[in-house]
Amino acid sequence: AAGRSDAVDYPIKGAKKYFSGGSGLSSTPHDYFIFSQAIMNGGIYNDVRILKDETVTMMRANQIDSLQWSDYSTFGYGFSVDRRKNDDGSAGDITGLGWAGAFNTWFTINPADSIVAIIMSQVLFNPYEQELVSRFRKAVNSSVVK
Repeated sequence: AAGRSDAVDYPIKGAKKYFSGGSGLSSTPHDYFIFSQAIMNGGIYNDVRILKDETVTMMRANQIDSLQWSDYSTFGYGFSVDRRKNDDGSAGDITGLGWAGAFNTWFTINPADSIVAIIMSQVLFNPYEQELVSRFRKAVNSSVVK
């Protein structure tokens, strides 16, 4: 599969290019954790401001108007924004920010519970890997003690 963007060794070998308007980020779990932690903390990581508070506010805000991803999800800049609705139908607190990637990455930021969870398998979608993400997600959610 040399040169194909879905090869197991992408982006280390081959074309090292993946032309996509909506995907293609390459990162390490540690760096993505720092980014996610900064988003959760309003743009701050380890007492250092990485992003302006206004930028994070815009990233967490609904940027798709009345469109919705699901009954409780919209999109900010860079990820879905999950908000449960209040009894009056208005948007409640953010319950999660996150997204999945074509190469079976998944992340969630839960500001209310101070949780960042990331899984990166680097394999193009297949049923086994989707099950891995599903089990990981359930393990993370079931480990929260309130």
